[in-house]
Amino acid sequence: ECEASSNTLSLQRLLYFVQPTARSMALLRSVATACSQHAGGAALDALYNLAVSFVGSPDEKHVLAFLLGRAAEPVLDVMAMWIGTGVIDDPFHEFFVLHQPGYAGSGLDHKTWEMRYTVNPSNVPVFLQPFVESVLRAGKYLSVLRDCGVDTQAALRDAQNALADSDPAIARLDHPR
Repeated sequence: ECEASSNTLSLQRLLYFVQPTARSMALLRSVATACSQHAGGAALDALYNLAVSFVGSPDEKHVLAFLLGRAAEPVLDVMAMWIGTGVIDDPFHEFFVLHQPGYAGSGLDHKTWEMRYTVNPSNVPVFLQPFVESVLRAGKYLSVLRDCGVDTQAALRDAQNALADSDPAIARLDHPR
C-alpha cells in the first residue's frame, strides 16, 4: 500500500508480493476441483490422493494435511460413536456403514445380523479400507448388546472412567490443564 501511494510499485514488485497468495489460491483451487464432484468417502479419497501425490512446498503439504484432517473429522466422529456404542448418527449418509432399518427389531437371527448393517464401498476412504471389517463387526456387536437391553453409552462411560482412574495420564487427556 505504501509503495502504491508513493508510486514506487512496479508490476514486477506487485508480482513478487502476490506470488505466495497466488500459490495458496492455486492449491485451494486444486482441492476444490478434486473434491467438487464427490461426497463422503469419495471426497476424502480425492483429497487424500491429492495430498499423497502433491509435489510442492512443505507449507502447502501442511495445508493439505490440515484440510484432510478437518474433512475427515465428521466421518471419524460417526465411526467413534459406532465402535463405542453401536449407534450410527449419520444425517448426511456419508459413513461407510449403512443401517438397513427394515431389519430392526426382527430378532437376532443370522439374516438380521448380516443384513441390518452393511458396508457401502463407495463411502470407504482409502485410508480406512484395512479397518472396514473390524469397524463393522465392533459396531454390530454393540448393536446386539443394545438390542439385549445393555446401555452401551453408559458402559462406554464407565469403561472410560475406570481406565482414567487406573492411569492418571489418561485422566489428563480428558481434562487438560
